[in-house]
Amino acid sequence: MIGTRRWLGVAAAVALCLAPMSTAQASAGRPADVGTDALTAMHDEAFAAAQYLAYGEAASRAGRPGVAALFRRTAADESSDHFAAEAALSGFVGSDVANLQVGITGESQDLTDYDRWATEAAADRCPAAAELFTEVRRDEAGHLARYATAVEALVDPASGVTVPDPPAVEPVAVVPGPAKCAPRTTANLQSAMQGEAFAWAKYTLFAKHAAAAGRPRLAALFNGAGQMELREHFVGEANLAGLVADVPGNLRISIAAETQAMAMYGAAAQRAAQAGDAAAAALFRQIRGDERSHREAFLAALNNLTGSTG
Repeated sequence: MIGTRRWLGVAAAVALCLAPMSTAQASAGRPADVGTDALTAMHDEAFAAAQYLAYGEAASRAGRPGVAALFRRTAADESSDHFAAEAALSGFVGSDVANLQVGITGESQDLTDYDRWATEAAADRCPAAAELFTEVRRDEAGHLARYATAVEALVDPASGVTVPDPPAVEPVAVVPGPAKCAPRTTANLQSAMQGEAFAWAKYTLFAKHAAAAGRPRLAALFNGAGQMELREHFVGEANLAGLVADVPGNLRISIAAETQAMAMYGAAAQRAAQAGDAAAAALFRQIRGDERSHREAFLAALNNLTGSTG
């Protein structure tokens, strides 16, 4: 269902990232099931953060600054707190070169996915999606080339190669409304949004690591790529997929999403406890409590707007 946090395609996205995660999990001493739960949760949190930012923009334009601020605060919790804590738990962030290689792997897969999605969108008679998928594929090819150059600059400083400048970002405005394409292409847009949200979140972490390592140009490259994934790709796909409704509708979707997240974290905490991973169990329980607070805040905001908890 469009609007929930657990989009179609999340399983494929998780599978794509399991290989680079496996070494990190081993080094962090996490049980395999706990590592898988952490990565699944990271995808969920990244999407939630991107979604709430879009909802916040829509609320602001609708003249609801209080709701907009609530969505933005919640997005910050999901990305800066939850996503980052889960990444630390599972040892997701590696060396700068390793992080670039993760980016290269992801961008390479994107070239294949977006090529297929563009072809299918054309067949589905959704030219707007076909054009967007083709444009995003070009952008991802640019990210791939920049990351490859950055690897060369890091591994062979004597080569004279420098880390490239970040891509220029041209933000897309959020446009509330229904899905614009046939079901297959809408599902592809959902999968694309899941990937773009995760790319933004992971590149933000990679940028922080590069900055801490004294590599500001690499940090700028990761940040620029991440902002393009979020503010151009994700939003453009969201507009066609019908992600954003009116403000009460967005609050109702968010309440359902937080309820689902609570169930996910409750189950993950139980599995971690059974595996003897007390740290993971404690983190999952803490985040479950945060999601409950988010749900209550969204319920209160909806009640203020409509007099109903939906």
